[in-house]
Amino acid sequence: MANTTVHESAITISHEEMDGSPRIIVGEYGIEGHRRLIVDWGDAVALACQLRGGVHLAGGLNVIRLPHRFPWSNRAFCTNVEVNPFEDTQTGGGAGVNPVATYEKAILEVTYEMSQGGPPADGADGGGDSGAYEVVVTETLEKFNKVLTYTNRGLFWDAGGTKPVKPIEAPVRIYRGMVWNYTRHKLSALPAAAFSLSDCVNNAKVRSRTYGYEFDIGTLLYDGCSPRLQRTADGGVSMEASFRMLHFPWGWNKFPIPGTGDLSTVYKTGGDAFEPYTPANFAPLLAVL
Repeated sequence: MANTTVHESAITISHEEMDGSPRIIVGEYGIEGHRRLIVDWGDAVALACQLRGGVHLAGGLNVIRLPHRFPWSNRAFCTNVEVNPFEDTQTGGGAGVNPVATYEKAILEVTYEMSQGGPPADGADGGGDSGAYEVVVTETLEKFNKVLTYTNRGLFWDAGGTKPVKPIEAPVRIYRGMVWNYTRHKLSALPAAAFSLSDCVNNAKVRSRTYGYEFDIGTLLYDGCSPRLQRTADGGVSMEASFRMLHFPWGWNKFPIPGTGDLSTVYKTGGDAFEPYTPANFAPLLAVL
């Protein structure tokens, strides 16, 4: 499994700011910036990729280059780059087989926005390094139900114990749980844990940073992932994958106690716990940095 490292974008390609640039808009949700840059035509796409950031695999690491930070606000990042020819500098093109226009210079229209779409916590732009980076993890919760059928042993339809409950009449209970969808963005490959943890439960406590909740040992069951492949502007491959985990707060390796509504661990001969769901380390699945 490739680890991940995050870096600020380094702009190494020579360019110039055009007259009248930048334009800065201070709106309801903070800073929005627009720049117009002039660059050699042959370097235009490379500069656009450096500004936009991206992900690539290098030396066994997923290297994430964050979008370029707006020079006039540390909380706004590059969200779009449009490359246009500087028409006055056209040097080739015209008639012939597969004619391709060439230019001496290109104009880059660069847009910067608040990365997470919300106002700053203090209501102003401010300084320091508290600006929001491009999102690399998102989390969502949804409900799910687990149905358990109890044994009929020791159960009766009357208080005097004269009418035993038949097997077909065994009571059923619906337990309510949650689905925790943990989505990692900007991946260059799926972690090996996406395959190896199938039908496993967490062997240590796991904390959701988004919701501030700590899942107890044995209460998360890994239910697979849904990956989505994307191609980046520089020809690289980027992926996002949503890892689905079912939260059952009573514990996945616990079972109904006959005659009660409780769940408990059961044991095999020799004293070992019966665990049909294998406890495993979820850290490789959830790791970001």
